[in-house]
Amino acid sequence: TAWIVLGVCVMATFIGWSVSRSQLLDQEFDRFQTQIGQITNEVSQRVMAYEQALVAARAFLTANHPPERQAWRSFVEQLDIEHSYPGIDGIGFIANVPTKDLPAFLDATRQDGAPEFVVRPEGQRSNYFPIQFIEPREQNLTLLGYDIGSDPVRRTSAQESCDTGQATLTPRKNRAPDPIGNSAVLFLLPIYKPGFPVNTVSARRAALLGWVFEPFRINDVMAGVIDSDHAAVDFEIFDNEVPLVTNSRDNQERSDRSTNYKSVFQKDEMLKIGGRDWTIH
Repeated sequence: TAWIVLGVCVMATFIGWSVSRSQLLDQEFDRFQTQIGQITNEVSQRVMAYEQALVAARAFLTANHPPERQAWRSFVEQLDIEHSYPGIDGIGFIANVPTKDLPAFLDATRQDGAPEFVVRPEGQRSNYFPIQFIEPREQNLTLLGYDIGSDPVRRTSAQESCDTGQATLTPRKNRAPDPIGNSAVLFLLPIYKPGFPVNTVSARRAALLGWVFEPFRINDVMAGVIDSDHAAVDFEIFDNEVPLVTNSRDNQERSDRSTNYKSVFQKDEMLKIGGRDWTIH
């Protein structure tokens, strides 16, 4: 009889423990789901905020065509990007220049406060996508004149942005040297000639003036998400299979936190960001 009573007690204890553990896991999973949703939303909202700066820049240049360097400088100073948009080094304009128009473009740009302006790298191309303006200028001198169209990957992204009319992120490039900066991407938004039709792809190509853009350091742009209240969740952001952002702790810290959600729960969230397929893992 004593053994039966003991067995019943042990069984009851085990059942109680199992039920409590199941309830705890359910609660933890709900918290995990909530935090994943918050992370996904914060990533989207953060990119949208930077896109709004491009929308404002496009509106300014559309209303002030052709653009002038001093007017652009004053506009960017009003945006106060250092404090309002951490993670970008400036906001600029990339011109769409057909080969036949290159001499006139160079003359006009040099007369507009950039007497030593040249398009880099040298070489014959069907058209050029040089960075004509970027502010603050002093910290971005190496970008002036760089033709993003000389890079096939960036040319493709710029053309996609033109064809869709949408803001587009270029893929991350991990090569050195890179005029844009190692591991940086460009956030592009097309600008079309005022009054021209843009209802078809061919019309948008014919009306293209260029792109406003931001050199985008994703780790810095996402710093607010990484450093926010999501420390209990290790996550990484991938562009296709290319890692962009991680807040994963080192192995020692991970092992010290035996209740880390990642040890129990995992989930992938898919996002369409700037024409790119991002995965939060």
